[in-house]
Amino acid sequence: MKVALILLLFLTACGGGGAVTQVTQAKSGIIRITGDSTCYGSAYDPLTRTYFRVASPWPTYIHVPGFTIDMSNCIGGQALGDVLPTWAATIASDGATVELIADAINDAFQVSPALYAAQLREVIRASRERGKFVVLMTPNPTYEARVTALAQVIRDVGIETSTPVIDNDTFMRSTFGADLSFAGDQMHPSQPAYALIGGFVNGRLLELLR
Repeated sequence: MKVALILLLFLTACGGGGAVTQVTQAKSGIIRITGDSTCYGSAYDPLTRTYFRVASPWPTYIHVPGFTIDMSNCIGGQALGDVLPTWAATIASDGATVELIADAINDAFQVSPALYAAQLREVIRASRERGKFVVLMTPNPTYEARVTALAQVIRDVGIETSTPVIDNDTFMRSTFGADLSFAGDQMHPSQPAYALIGGFVNGRLLELLR
């Protein structure tokens, strides 16, 4: 695994594989979301000190005409590095026309910003080679500065690769400021917060896929 990651960084630094231009935006099909527990809908109850899944995670608020939502790859504890080894094979048969990448929180505790950026570029490149329209999404604000750092990495890679970014981090900060009470553990949003995020994501997708 370490050898593969080192090779990925080397290829990225050398321009290996070359940049692949974003495909023309999809007009219909499947939006497949790749994310972690904040995509799956995990929340924390500080009174009982337990985690649970909310009734309506943010992807359930997405209603873009002509599209269906696949959130089967929203998995608790998942990081981008977990899906990367099988990414090319998966997207060859997932049937999606849009790949929405929302993995970042677990990555912040596992890899450096440089390695995460390299992984993100590879996912974008491989997806575009398969004709997928790629959208990136920043994580919601948390207590962890390393998560905030990866949100900026996502913005930077988005600009660098001309990939649209749904900036959930900026949206939530503009709504709540420095107050993280929208998440019981200052990381996993509450049901009302998931509804807010879902509405924001839906609005951005309507703009991007109209």
